[in-house]
Amino acid sequence: MKNTADLCGQCHGNLRFPDTDHLSYNILSGKGGIGVPVRQTMPGVTCTDCHMYNSGVDGSNSAMFHGHKLSITVKDANGKSSTSCTKCHETIDGATAKTTIGAWKSSFQALDATTGKNVAAAGKAITGLNDKGLKAKLEEAQNNLRYAESDESGGFHNHRFLMSLLQDANGKALEVLSSSKQ
Repeated sequence: MKNTADLCGQCHGNLRFPDTDHLSYNILSGKGGIGVPVRQTMPGVTCTDCHMYNSGVDGSNSAMFHGHKLSITVKDANGKSSTSCTKCHETIDGATAKTTIGAWKSSFQALDATTGKNVAAAGKAITGLNDKGLKAKLEEAQNNLRYAESDESGGFHNHRFLMSLLQDANGKALEVLSSSKQ
């Protein structure tokens, strides 16, 4: 393996199990969407940079949890929090990181819900139609929706790419809905 991300990608990606639906590793690369350009929100960041974070403070919970903890924020014995985000973003604290992560997840979940409804409606709308172009658009929308939902972060990992996948899927679903009514 070239790096620690490849280790994680054995199970949280399709490196070892090609048919898995745990694709966080793939999402981080920003590749694999149909009609969606390659995009990385945090290039060069690997899984362990955030999920095996050690603040370097002796006796801190982050030092004790250094390992397969997955949590990016841990409460220390003194009541303060150690957050892996501060490793790269020194000007933010745990509360700011939590707010940012929450906002990204909320925007993803809202668009995911809308996209899911529109893709399902598009599928129903073209039932019985023999339009290969509309069926291809629907398949692309379904693929990008499934791919975005396969990420295990709820919308945080490579947020811009995830949002691009959902926007593309939603746009294609709306095109199918519009064209199927004509």
